[in-house]
Amino acid sequence: LFLKAAQEVLGKDVHQAGSHVNEHRMRIDFTFPRAIKPEEIARIEDLVAKAVTAAVPTDIVEKSLTEAKAEGVEATFGEKYGERVRTIKMGTFSYELCGGTHVPNTALLGAVKIISENGVSAGVRRVEMVCGESARTLLREQSEKLKETAEKLKVPQHEIAGRLDSL
Repeated sequence: LFLKAAQEVLGKDVHQAGSHVNEHRMRIDFTFPRAIKPEEIARIEDLVAKAVTAAVPTDIVEKSLTEAKAEGVEATFGEKYGERVRTIKMGTFSYELCGGTHVPNTALLGAVKIISENGVSAGVRRVEMVCGESARTLLREQSEKLKETAEKLKVPQHEIAGRLDSL
């Protein structure tokens, strides 16, 4: 989901350069020449959220590399693939070669939150995300910290920045 959303926001030249995915966290490395702006991260998160809330079923199929390429699969990074490959299709949203962990329906991801974005090498960026219960826990903890900060500053939460500026 992230890669397709990133391509929509940042351009078709974005390609996956590696990943690590488990049920709590995702790390995606991808080609892009600069840091992603906060508003771009927000747009990517919004697109991912739309796919999650649309409850798109995933179709995971093993097939020949030739057959997958003929169907338009996106080889997500410069790996050497064998003759048999694992494909994952998420409705009309995404069709990729993949060997990672996946859910049978995007809705099972629950909340998805990008927690960091940085450069890992020339022309390669890394995004780390949390999902499901891990995302809900992170958001709850951030909300509590914001509440605590507002209480210490003796202002409503929406006035924190202004109060800090005045200090």
